[in-house]
Amino acid sequence: MGDILLARIGEFDTDSWFRATSSWSELCLAMGCTRVIFPGSSGHFYDVNATGTFYNFVHVQEPSTCPIETIQAEFARRGLPFAVRIPRRESYLGFVESLYSKNFLLVPVWIMMRHENEFGERSPKVVVAEIDRSHLSEWIGTSNIPDLPDIHRVTQREMISRAFLTKSIRLLLATYDNKPAGTALLFLKDRIGSIHFVATRPEFRRKRVATTVVLEAINRLEDEGVDFVWLRTRKGGIGEQVYLQIGFKPFADILTYSKTPDLDSQSVMARL
Repeated sequence: MGDILLARIGEFDTDSWFRATSSWSELCLAMGCTRVIFPGSSGHFYDVNATGTFYNFVHVQEPSTCPIETIQAEFARRGLPFAVRIPRRESYLGFVESLYSKNFLLVPVWIMMRHENEFGERSPKVVVAEIDRSHLSEWIGTSNIPDLPDIHRVTQREMISRAFLTKSIRLLLATYDNKPAGTALLFLKDRIGSIHFVATRPEFRRKRVATTVVLEAINRLEDEGVDFVWLRTRKGGIGEQVYLQIGFKPFADILTYSKTPDLDSQSVMARL
């Protein structure tokens, strides 16, 4: 367990972690989550089981004061599964031991990345445009994983439609030969920009759709005046390699602990 926690990706960037998790929290609020502040941590609730643990979670900033028993009781009162998210840091080792003693399990690790330099080549066949709410169904249909249950589609539509009202969301739809091929969601607040829901339809993979979409997203965020652009992806996955090749740099591993790891792995919102 100690080796899992203490393995490093480089020096931990405290400022980037704080800015990114604050942005993440604000996006969840924009999508309709409720935020509850606990000592040393903040909890987020979207009171439907359709989102699993992905929108029902706790960010722990100060492990020595985080009351995990109180947090468990609050989620139990709401009848929701949840996950606990922490950075990979030695100072969290005692907290992780307490999670294991309460039967929490580590689920696949995610990584946070910050954009630093622009590399990569766009595909001339990929056209990326910002859409409005009239094209929301097309965007959701392109971003969703195959065979997604209807309840998840309804929930996702509700969350994104609600976020649109904040004017902090931009939805990008990519086409390849005039056919919907890929998506991204941009969130802007307090000079921080983040990129989410990067997806490519299976038939258009290996055609630089994701690369083109993300490069366009970066340009649009910079045009909006942001000074910090971040995203998150599965550690060791295909997405990480794509992002490294276009100028993103890892700054923190996200360790996620849950008593229902199957829900986290199957979450409808897993690309966020």
